[in-house]
Amino acid sequence: MAYRLKRNDASMTAALRRVARQQVARAIEGIDRQATDAAEAVHDLRRRCKKVRGLLRLVRPAFAGYQRENAAFRDIARHLSPWRDATVLIAAYDAVTARFEAQIDRRALASIRRQLTLDRQSLQARCTLQDALARCRAELQQAQRRIDHWQLADDGFDALADGLGKTYARGRQAMRRACQQVSAGDMHEWRKRCKYHWCHARLLQPVWPGPMKAYACAARALSEELGDYHDLAVFLDVLTHAPEHYGDIRSVEVMIGLIRQNQAHLTASAIRQGQRLFADKPGALVDRWGRRYEAWGGGKVPGP
Repeated sequence: MAYRLKRNDASMTAALRRVARQQVARAIEGIDRQATDAAEAVHDLRRRCKKVRGLLRLVRPAFAGYQRENAAFRDIARHLSPWRDATVLIAAYDAVTARFEAQIDRRALASIRRQLTLDRQSLQARCTLQDALARCRAELQQAQRRIDHWQLADDGFDALADGLGKTYARGRQAMRRACQQVSAGDMHEWRKRCKYHWCHARLLQPVWPGPMKAYACAARALSEELGDYHDLAVFLDVLTHAPEHYGDIRSVEVMIGLIRQNQAHLTASAIRQGQRLFADKPGALVDRWGRRYEAWGGGKVPGP
């Protein structure tokens, strides 16, 4: 089932529980099905946790349990951070070399990828992914039981308006900071806010499917570019802190230069996209989406 609100949800509390249950169930299924595929298992579980956290942010002011549940799903995803980072470094290397393939000698940079692969193998030897996934599974099962007791203080769009507006406003603020002085920290903060706003656009897509789908696609494209920038920032940090670990220093310096060129390209593109996506003032966006919600037929309905 899609990550969406439904017109026939009995209430916004019922919608919250339904969407959260779906994501947790799928995360558990992913662990059971993909436990032998480290990269896929890690990616799927972290993605599900992020979607639940996006859902929680949408109803945050109306949900007294927000702080506890947001922290719980954040911590579940963090159990897999070492494996995610090890995979991302290799993917970032591949992305950079593919982008500049016509300008580089891959053989001169091969020692970097070789060491990244050895580092991932060392991690796998030290830590058992199966144990980490089992821990995640147990905590997800605990979350499943808690979801049945989640309750919102408001219903209809009243339960969503403040969370939608605050997340969007923080995305605009993060964009302004990133545009004023580009830094890895500011770009990462913008990325997080953009991804949560993308979640909100996906959840509310049924209120006007065509235009909202296009908007959600734009938010996704921007969050992915910002994600690529962040992955390169992690790669850059690793190389600059221990260049000798990755082979010939001159080759490492060449890779550092390529990373920075790629980041500059991603920054320019993200700013162009962001200025369009975050063009509205928060109040105007909330009012417009609220009118669409009411016209769709969401309205207020009795609680469960």
